[in-house]
Amino acid sequence: MALDGVVLHRIVSEIQGELPIKVNRITQASDHEFLLNGFNGKKVNLFISTHPNFARIQLTQEKSSTNLDQTHILMVLRKHFAGGIITAIEQKGFDRILTITVEHRNEMGVINNNKIIMEFIGKSANMILCSEDLTILDANRRNSGFESNQRSIHPGSLYEFPEAFD
Repeated sequence: MALDGVVLHRIVSEIQGELPIKVNRITQASDHEFLLNGFNGKKVNLFISTHPNFARIQLTQEKSSTNLDQTHILMVLRKHFAGGIITAIEQKGFDRILTITVEHRNEMGVINNNKIIMEFIGKSANMILCSEDLTILDANRRNSGFESNQRSIHPGSLYEFPEAFD
């Protein structure tokens, strides 16, 4: 079944019932699959897939599998989100775009509200890691404005939400 805005809205409300979640461990099973192991009084696993055909987010009971090699996106994800607390998950209207807010303490002890923005838009499904001011830290799939007439998604640029369809 394809993931549409209505189904995603139901999934988001289910995950919101589990908040706040402390992120203890982050693993990457494949190029497109991530598992955030957390705790909120009981073990909670949040599975995120950005696969072009099977993109989804869900709570799962699956154990974390072995990691791939240490990919760059995994290292950035661990640096800015592991040990943090997922405080909010929001859907943009009924679009297939989610924003996960993670309260994380950086090396200097300052608390930042970093964001994981999930775009479940068909073949261009993506996970974008952003700072509090929506500066892109990294993305699972990068593209520059020169490659296409789409938005530019690369570290250091400001994140722009995709244009809504009429």
